[in-house]
Amino acid sequence: MQFQHRYALFRFFNTLKKTKQTLFFNTLKKNKSYLNSFFRVKDDLIKTGLISYKLDGEIEKVIYLTKKGSELFRMVSEIEEMVKLHDEI
Repeated sequence: MQFQHRYALFRFFNTLKKTKQTLFFNTLKKNKSYLNSFFRVKDDLIKTGLISYKLDGEIEKVIYLTKKGSELFRMVSEIEEMVKLHDEI
């Protein structure tokens, strides 16, 4: 799967932190993102431990960026910032 799709979803997950799956899907739709984009990378993100699911107190699925996913997002954001600063020079 292309890095761009995964990273776009990382950005999205990072803004939501932990959210109910139904709210996550509705937010994707509102942002004019396609659910298929998520489903194409979902298994890869879970297998690599970057996102996970759990049940909340109301027994609804909650999707969230794991500690590993948050750390990876932080590192990629730092690299982006370095590249941005380099491009400005």
